[in-house]
Amino acid sequence: MKPNLTIIPAHPGTRILLADADARDFCEVPVIAWSITPPRDGHAASVQPVTLAGDAVELDAHAWAVQHPHGAVEIPSCCGYQSAAAWLADLREQAYV
Repeated sequence: MKPNLTIIPAHPGTRILLADADARDFCEVPVIAWSITPPRDGHAASVQPVTLAGDAVELDAHAWAVQHPHGAVEIPSCCGYQSAAAWLADLREQAYV
């Protein structure tokens, strides 16, 4: 049985930022909507970006963050930054990537 799925439009200008291997640069992927699968069978709800390329964004393969239309950057699981440059600097400092 397929789980219920909700699609919510993203605010225009929302992007996923994918850091390169050494956190010196990133690519931007515009988000057009969010796909939300409700919690079930002991699993947490899942929220995934929907892009023009469909579900092709490999979030597990990159350090990533959400950039809001006003420019602030957020890692959904933990923290926010004023800019993409601040996010990359923190990644380099943590030797995360």
